[in-house]
Amino acid sequence: VLPGGAETIIKNYILADSQARRKKCFYFLDGDKFVECVPAVENIPEIEYDPLIKKITRFEVNNLPWAQNSNETEEIKKERKRQFLAFWQKYVRFLPGGFSPDQLIYELLSNEDKEEIISLEVDVTQRKFWGELSKIKLKIPDPTGSEILTIQKLYLAKISPDNESLKNIIEHIRIWLEQSRR
Repeated sequence: VLPGGAETIIKNYILADSQARRKKCFYFLDGDKFVECVPAVENIPEIEYDPLIKKITRFEVNNLPWAQNSNETEEIKKERKRQFLAFWQKYVRFLPGGFSPDQLIYELLSNEDKEEIISLEVDVTQRKFWGELSKIKLKIPDPTGSEILTIQKLYLAKISPDNESLKNIIEHIRIWLEQSRR
């Protein structure tokens, strides 16, 4: 679990991991950030690399850290793009149901936990409701991302393993892991 939104995770982790050719690192991004699936890189014409990278990352390709090295040849830059797309196709997925992580955690909670949160007068329809809940639970005015993540983890630990939505997510992960081993 990494702190930050999808854009931060893409910029600070996925871009670097793709260039380092890391393996065994899987990313589930916000379901509401889903754009499109990336096909196998061998099926993508080189001319489509830049538009596809921009579409899935929402960053201009020329502004990406590994695209700014002027000492690299065009061939090396093209290989970096291909490497990134192959990494994305293999190791990046989106939470099912179009959920953000905040919404997904809340949806998986028991009715009792949901009632507790609502009783604290936290508006669960707001994207940042975990921050508001963290302020109340931790009794601090401005919780950090790590403190909010701690509160989310406390509630995640309470989710029943029998929860049908959780079972569905676990099944998605199992299938993904099997596919990535090929």
